[in-house]
Amino acid sequence: MVALIKCKVYGKITCSKLSPSGEFLAYSDHVKLCLLELNRTGSNKVSWNVNKRQLSLDLPFAAHSMVFNRDSSQLMIAWCDKRIYVVQFGNMQMVHVFAPVNMMFAFLCGILCIWKSMIL
Repeated sequence: MVALIKCKVYGKITCSKLSPSGEFLAYSDHVKLCLLELNRTGSNKVSWNVNKRQLSLDLPFAAHSMVFNRDSSQLMIAWCDKRIYVVQFGNMQMVHVFAPVNMMFAFLCGILCIWKSMIL
């Protein structure tokens, strides 16, 4: 699948990530994070229907890095405020916020959180 995504007002895309299931595409520009839900339509499965999902997150910054968990049910987002947020897609709520002393600790905590969700 090849897609062209343009930011209308805010400028260039700073980061983007496609979920392992291919169901979601998350991207961030300099101001906000956007989440697109991708669904195949038609019997030939060639055409796609793209729906923008509303994120009810009250976060003032753009993301600079993100990763989906293995089953595409959570998105881990690193923001410019040096915190890492984990968003659950079922109810579009934040389930974890990591505010560590240093970023290496934040990275390890985030990896452990994703690893835990893969096992359970």
